Amino acid sequence: METALSPLLAGPQNEEMRRLCELPAEIMMEILLRLPPESLLRFKCVCKSWYALLTDPSFANKHLHFSKSRVSASTSLFLTWCRQRLGDPDRVHFRSLVTISDSDDPEGIRDHITTVIEDLDLSTIPHQGNLQFSSASQCNGIICLAPDSLLHGETVLYNPATREFKFLPKTCLGPRASQVGGFIAVEREGFGYDLKANDYKLVRIVGSLYSNKCIAEVYSMASHSWREIQIDMAAAIGLSDYNRIGLCCKGIFYWYVSMPNRILCFDMSSDEFHSIPLPAPHNVKPENVCSRTYKTLALWNESIALLISGGVMSIEIWVMDDYHGAVEASWTKHLTISTISCCLYHPIMFLKKDELLMASLADVDTTMVSFNVVTHKLKNLCIHGVSPFSCVGSFYTKSLVSVNGGN
Repeated sequence: METALSPLLAGPQNEEMRRLCELPAEIMMEILLRLPPESLLRFKCVCKSWYALLTDPSFANKHLHFSKSRVSASTSLFLTWCRQRLGDPDRVHFRSLVTISDSDDPEGIRDHITTVIEDLDLSTIPHQGNLQFSSASQCNGIICLAPDSLLHGETVLYNPATREFKFLPKTCLGPRASQVGGFIAVEREGFGYDLKANDYKLVRIVGSLYSNKCIAEVYSMASHSWREIQIDMAAAIGLSDYNRIGLCCKGIFYWYVSMPNRILCFDMSSDEFHSIPLPAPHNVKPENVCSRTYKTLALWNESIALLISGGVMSIEIWVMDDYHGAVEASWTKHLTISTISCCLYHPIMFLKKDELLMASLADVDTTMVSFNVVTHKLKNLCIHGVSPFSCVGSFYTKSLVSVNGGN
């Protein structure tokens, strides 16, 4: 590895850096993989070989996989939710990077978890104050910020760790939307990584203002372009009832569709949509309003879990067996939680195998808690003002992955 140093390294204060550059390449790589992206970005000016290494997509992938696999005392989350203030017709959207840790409570005796909240800084993005980002999803450290309509705002890919951003091209559905009438509302979307194609993709389902029909398109980071894809028009019924961000598991996106009670799926590798029935008896329409339940999709042990809350004052946890595209899925009932405390909160995501992140259903001072599904113990997180039914959470890993592709 080249060790010719930049003039920036001149001086006794950089003696340690010069020694670092003289280490064997294998040891150097092991050290660099353990450093956060912010530090690595500063090291690009050390020498030409470091610049080449740190801007190489293969190193970014190695760094990402190492960061995901290492054991950490803390957990990083990306949380989004929206809230409508009294008398204000516009919704206020919140996007936060949250770090939680209970390493300072090894005995588990405290009633709270140490929480650090950082609002997502969008100041790097030009004119971000005028852009209408109504949704935010993330994958491998890249955050996708998108509007709720094809007519308003821009869609942006943004990496907070590197401060790199990219505006996506305009929709390819413009002419098609005008032909079939009023297709402007983004009903469902999902941003994720297609392992087979080594490509990041954004799928977007657009609904009509005048009918239950929908059309869809998918964006490829590799080609930096959109293309229309086929979708069963009947699947659009009931799309607007729930959160529009898709849950990605093993290359497939999942969205709950309320009418009929099904799960809409999108396979990123084949660019095909399918639908899966919910487990019985939840696969039929409720007979009355009082028997309605809330359905939440979550990742559990690298499988799709369906959390059904409300109705009978309990939370049912169903786990989907391995699903392979068009092959019919099956469900296994994993657990039923019937405690008063769990019924006061809405489930958001699994933090661990036996711990749920939940948001309070209270009208005033809504809070978030960690709920152990085995011991039924609640621990408070210092996160307030969350709107439970609009809240979406995912695990977040800082990365060097570029929004400009470069696979």
